[in-house]
Amino acid sequence: MTVAGGLLALAFLSACSGDAVQDEATQDAVEQPTLAPETEPLADGAPAAFAWPASLKVMGTGYPEEGDACRRLGESAAVVDYLDDSAMLVGCPGEASSGAAQALVSASSAQSVGHIDGVSLFSVPATPVAAPSTAPVRPGTQFKGRLTGNDIARHDFSAREGQTINVTLKGSGSMYFNVLPPGGQPGDAIYVGSRVIERANFWSGVAPATGTYTVIVYLMGNDRDGGASRSYELEAIAE
Repeated sequence: MTVAGGLLALAFLSACSGDAVQDEATQDAVEQPTLAPETEPLADGAPAAFAWPASLKVMGTGYPEEGDACRRLGESAAVVDYLDDSAMLVGCPGEASSGAAQALVSASSAQSVGHIDGVSLFSVPATPVAAPSTAPVRPGTQFKGRLTGNDIARHDFSAREGQTINVTLKGSGSMYFNVLPPGGQPGDAIYVGSRVIERANFWSGVAPATGTYTVIVYLMGNDRDGGASRSYELEAIAE
């Protein structure tokens, strides 16, 4: 082989080798998949870091258990139409159909009452506490008890139609009482102490029917939302 022929062969082999390297690099680029960025999973249908709106007064770090997505809500202008003397207000991020909301409904018989600023509102019935005594209230008889947070106490007494009923409540803090007629439900109250501006701790009225009346004692405002513990004395007289 001549010198010129040898140089020509070397040039040909070098070109082939370069093409092979370029083909392998191109194949690697084609076969290498593009990985999608990882995303954090959502919890109970709501973002992991939910920003509670300033319009709501959020209480605690979870309801019904610490760390749960839902929260107890205190009194504020945004929820004034949803407050109930015999229930607590709870908010869950997202829609009422979310996992957290449905778990709340299953655990506490909560009822959906509204939706504000991305938060579903639920009314959770308060768990009544046992009355200090199972005996009915007699004329002039006083009962002593203690309420904490959302607790409510019920006391029954008998009155005849036309009798004058006098109920006196002695307690500290934001404590009130309602009076239910015989067979009445909370919405049938003939007296609601939390709606009275002056002397809410005393009520006098004429019994509209003969039967068993019920006095419901409960806390409101910061005492209820903050879990305060308050003692009381109750006296009911029918004469």
